[in-house]
Amino acid sequence: MVTDASGNRWSCGPCAPSTAPSAPRTTAAAACGTGQVSIFRKLSMGPDSNRPGGTAGLAWSALQAVRVVVTFVTGEPTMTALATFEAETRSCWDVFRDPVGEPDRTPRHTIGEVSAASGLTAHTLRWYERIGLLDPVDRSASGQRRYSDADLHRLAFLGRLRLTGMPVADMLRYVELAREGERTSADRRDLLLAHREAVRQQIADLHATLAVLDHKIDVYNGRLTRCAPSH
Repeated sequence: MVTDASGNRWSCGPCAPSTAPSAPRTTAAAACGTGQVSIFRKLSMGPDSNRPGGTAGLAWSALQAVRVVVTFVTGEPTMTALATFEAETRSCWDVFRDPVGEPDRTPRHTIGEVSAASGLTAHTLRWYERIGLLDPVDRSASGQRRYSDADLHRLAFLGRLRLTGMPVADMLRYVELAREGERTSADRRDLLLAHREAVRQQIADLHATLAVLDHKIDVYNGRLTRCAPSH
């Protein structure tokens, strides 16, 4: 998500350079060199939104760039504007620790970065993909895995489920239901409701166990106090 100086908001999605729109004409210059192109689409209605052939999008080379200067041309040849966009790319660690908003699906994180952020080994990440907990991960030109922010969002949620003791079979069932779309919303809710009850029971059991530990510690503290030499 990018906001320009006029307050207009743009969203982006990956596409091949050949799919860049021909009308309006777009050009972009970025010191990035990744060769990956995304198309930004205007979200808020600007002053040219009612013009025939008004601004529809602009090309952005955007894996690592933090500033892109774009010249975009509206449907009218005389209408040319220059805008500078600040594009903040969140780190792998930031995305995993704070998985909020609509995730970017641009493949850009290495397996080493994802392993360091998630605490999962590279072997576990490959296993998650193999059994279907993760969707097939994109590859670089050299065949190395490249994870997207969406993959990190999935891993963060799976980590929460794993922390609560959900079996892998139930985690996989949830992911399979999610792949089927909105029609499985009720089934996913029911699965999480059942697991929430199990988690609540675990918490109650832990509280009871903690009370026993507290009592034992108090008993030993009392004994140690009575046995302590007086001065």
